[in-house]
Amino acid sequence: MILPRGKSIKQLSDTARVKMVNFLQELVKKKFSGYLAFDCGTAESVLCYTQGRPVAALWQQDGNVCRAHDAVQQLFRTLQQTSCQLQIFRLSPELVAELPAVCHGEPVVSAQLVDVLDIERLLERLGRDSFTGSLRLRAPEQSSLIFYREGHATGFFEDGSEMLLFRLNVQDSPALDADCLLDVIRAPAENVELPILNLEKEWLSIWRELNP
Repeated sequence: MILPRGKSIKQLSDTARVKMVNFLQELVKKKFSGYLAFDCGTAESVLCYTQGRPVAALWQQDGNVCRAHDAVQQLFRTLQQTSCQLQIFRLSPELVAELPAVCHGEPVVSAQLVDVLDIERLLERLGRDSFTGSLRLRAPEQSSLIFYREGHATGFFEDGSEMLLFRLNVQDSPALDADCLLDVIRAPAENVELPILNLEKEWLSIWRELNP
């Protein structure tokens, strides 16, 4: 998964069975905070909301990545052309506020096996470089995020949590798994949230593109 799991509130085994644009708009009306995780076979995507407003999106497939508005458009193309599985996770607005920098940031280290990394040296470098962004730990069954600002860890997102945490649960860390991978994601230099979107218009625009 792109992000750790929050508090699961809904699952759909086939997005083609619902009118997705209405479904997405309903989350806006309900002031939903959290994210939607789409599994579309070889493609996967997340769409993050805070208080009913989409603020971040990421889409990836076979090494190709789209972020922000481009990701929303590519997700809508995928949803209109194929069936996906969907999981919805509730998160606190404070935690969602950290996710645009993850979704829209640029990986500077990707899929490095934690067991062979000099973690102490890496952390020293992050501090020296005043790194702002996140570390993502990915094991087969779980993942976690460590948020950094100007070289200092500021919070954590662990599997199953819906709140921004300020203490790491070392005993359940994905880093203990021999297959755990590490990504280092640098936050964008400027405002990273999505512009205000009209999801219905975006959906219709893609439909017209696909049905000229």
